[in-house]
Amino acid sequence: MTRGAVTIWISASFVASIPFIACSSPQAGSPGSGDDGGNPSSGDDGTSTGSSSAGSGAAGSSGTGAGTGGSSGAGASSGAGVSSGASGSSGVGASSGIDAGGSSGVHSSSGVDAGHAEAGVGSSSGSSSGTTSAACTWSGALQYNGNASFTCYYFGQGPKQTASGYKSACGYNVTETTGGSGNNCGQSASDTADNTANTGLAKSTYFAAIPGDSNGGFSNVVHCGECAELTNPGSGHSVIVTIIDECPVNGGQNSPCASAGHLDVSMQAFNALDYSIGDPSGTTWKSVPCPVTGTIKAVLNAGIASQVYFQNMVYPLKSVSNATQSQYGYWQFSGGGAGGPAVLTDVEGHTVTATIPSGGGDMGVQFPSPGTCN
Repeated sequence: MTRGAVTIWISASFVASIPFIACSSPQAGSPGSGDDGGNPSSGDDGTSTGSSSAGSGAAGSSGTGAGTGGSSGAGASSGAGVSSGASGSSGVGASSGIDAGGSSGVHSSSGVDAGHAEAGVGSSSGSSSGTTSAACTWSGALQYNGNASFTCYYFGQGPKQTASGYKSACGYNVTETTGGSGNNCGQSASDTADNTANTGLAKSTYFAAIPGDSNGGFSNVVHCGECAELTNPGSGHSVIVTIIDECPVNGGQNSPCASAGHLDVSMQAFNALDYSIGDPSGTTWKSVPCPVTGTIKAVLNAGIASQVYFQNMVYPLKSVSNATQSQYGYWQFSGGGAGGPAVLTDVEGHTVTATIPSGGGDMGVQFPSPGTCN
């Protein structure tokens, strides 16, 4: 996400989501570009019982099924600063989370979470198959060579959080171990996201938010869980981040997020790239398979069995049997869900079949990996 201020916005049928603020640090003595506002998405969800729904949210959800939830949470954006002196910097980027609760309830907006998605403990076994070999690219993969931009952010820039930390727009649980101060890049602020790539050029503190759209929706939700390799040609440094969040436009106040190819980058990943300014333009990045360890994880949205996030995957998902992906990132099952079997197909056509643990957790299967991609 990129923004200079923190903004939280609630999206229909999301369970509270929180955006973060992004930071940017311009060169010495130059005015900061004060990117955007926005907050981290740490949304949360309601709970569902029978066919009744309860919750809060900015808009009605579109999921199907008897279970329902509610969304809540929001953040306020603040403008970016102007730098002065040799160390001045201006804040930028912020991610905006959005989670959705169940589909059949009536929702009202609220600044308090109705609950939050948690990964339960469970076990599963399954099988995998596919029609293609693992490759380093695929149809729909993103690539920007010198025509993208970055800003930095950390979740503490957003005023809202869940009882256990934060929740991103793609349903990832995030814990802030070291807080930041202000909106400047180059800080030691550190957030750790569960179920993300963490080997080679990737770390659990390396993640990013991808732009939503000007209408307040999350049109890039299909890239949730995808990995991207970011490169700074000047320093020769590269990192691999997992896309776990949304970078909101916030009614036109968050201009960088309206640009194709923009990413709000976690503070730790941004610092590793070693840029001399906090909002570099003309940047380069591309989609790559995720260097994850272990197997695919299922995370229930607010404990709702019919709403499941799938995380820690080599490739992003293309389809899930008996389910459709909501604009909030989770997969809404029309039948089955947690406790039942599911067939997952990735963007390269590989398939895995496994039982989703009833409380969420390890599915015991993984898509094939091509190994290191240059």
